[in-house]
Amino acid sequence: MNSNVEQTHSGDETLFQKIIERKWLLIIGGGVVLAGMLALILFSQTSVQTPGPVAGTSPSPAISAQVSPAPSSIQTTGAVVPTPTISVELQKAIDKQTRADSEYAGIQDAINTEYPWITYFPMQTETYFAFFDIDKELFIVNIYPKAGDDVEQIKAEVIRQLRLKEIPEEKYEYDWTVTPR
Repeated sequence: MNSNVEQTHSGDETLFQKIIERKWLLIIGGGVVLAGMLALILFSQTSVQTPGPVAGTSPSPAISAQVSPAPSSIQTTGAVVPTPTISVELQKAIDKQTRADSEYAGIQDAINTEYPWITYFPMQTETYFAFFDIDKELFIVNIYPKAGDDVEQIKAEVIRQLRLKEIPEEKYEYDWTVTPR
């Protein structure tokens, strides 16, 4: 048995390399894939036969009025799928959330109408962080100067950026906070 193992590993080739060279793995793998595809095709094309009227009888008009053939684009499986029902509690929760969503959308529309420039916020650089508080109607600006930075010059830059964005900054107050780095 050792001589067989040695023969298998003789040279620079391993057993796996020999199998690949002979393409057995490719042939076996291809066969498995084809067999799987064939099984999938065969099982997916089975259709359910619906019984017709019994010989010598005619279908009931009430039944034939309710049953219509499935369109040819729909493949019937014969499975009965229950119609989902919504409980009273769930419907109340859905209605409550719908009202809340509508109310929130109304608030957002009012904010965007009153402050169309609000989308520019927050504004930030290495030396400041600015945002607008809609409840207090004021600009809150945190300044982070390095040693030697002129705080008044940073404030002027914030105001300049607001004016460049056509924000009516003169209508509102500022809350400046300076935190040295």
